[in-house]
Amino acid sequence: MIANLGPIAVNPLLSSVPYNVEKDFAPVSQISQGPNVLVVRADAQFQSLKDIIDFGKANPGKLSYGTSGPGSVSHLSSEMLKNITRVEATEVPYKGGVDAVKDLLGGQIHFIFSDTLPAMAHVRAGKLRALCTTGTENFTLLPDQSPCQQAAQGLVAVNWWGVVMPAGTPRPMVSKLHADTVKLLADPDVKQKFADLGVVAVSSTPEQFATFMRSESDKYGKLIKEANIKVNQ
Repeated sequence: MIANLGPIAVNPLLSSVPYNVEKDFAPVSQISQGPNVLVVRADAQFQSLKDIIDFGKANPGKLSYGTSGPGSVSHLSSEMLKNITRVEATEVPYKGGVDAVKDLLGGQIHFIFSDTLPAMAHVRAGKLRALCTTGTENFTLLPDQSPCQQAAQGLVAVNWWGVVMPAGTPRPMVSKLHADTVKLLADPDVKQKFADLGVVAVSSTPEQFATFMRSESDKYGKLIKEANIKVNQ
């Protein structure tokens, strides 16, 4: 199975799921990851994340932001921003990032931490302005954008994907799929295909991937508790 942030690290913290990540899955390797990008309308007064923070503090409750669904990186990044800075802002949830970006273009919301692909097409067209990305460092595919945590320390939330097998899969089978996956991810054509989707190809050992998944669950568990995040059941 191709697993990602939602079902592995976030959904089990927000709702009842019919599986236990550590007991039911055998990690193989991470395969890709990429940050979201904070965007505003091109004619907005905000030139940086600091401008958004300053506006929010000076105008409590007047900021609004879009999210692409509960537990998404756009949602978690916004909750992190509020939790770290104590800025008051109103969430406007959407069923997907494309709809959120559409309303951002229409002026219904002030900002969104968007997936890179739907946002960057509008940035290049001069309709949106990119302010920063949600990774730990400058993103290879968006080298001109600095990390958001320069203005809000700790604001790090990335999309990621990886391969898992059923728990109890014989170790030789896990090792064989891991070796094939790592080899494939090193192929330049595969790397370019991932880049075309707005993410970078990465690989890890099964042990590294298991540790990474636990760390992501711990990080978002802490955020969900501190920010009292809940979703409609």
